[in-house]
Amino acid sequence: MTTIRANCPSCGDVQLKAGDLVVRVCSDDERGSYNFRCPECERPVAKDASRRIVDLLVSSGVRMQEW
Repeated sequence: MTTIRANCPSCGDVQLKAGDLVVRVCSDDERGSYNFRCPECERPVAKDASRRIVDLLVSSGVRMQEW
């Protein structure tokens, strides 16, 4: 299973599984973001994501939502 490293503003670097994240892409302008709940402090975290990051996360098994 792929491990994904992300950054929580409170805890710093954390390791996640693909099922722990969701990628969101805007259908109008293709802006991307991803969100997850920190496995350490349990706070929700949302980050902007470039198209390259979106593609990388989706290819790693992260679920994508279009909005």
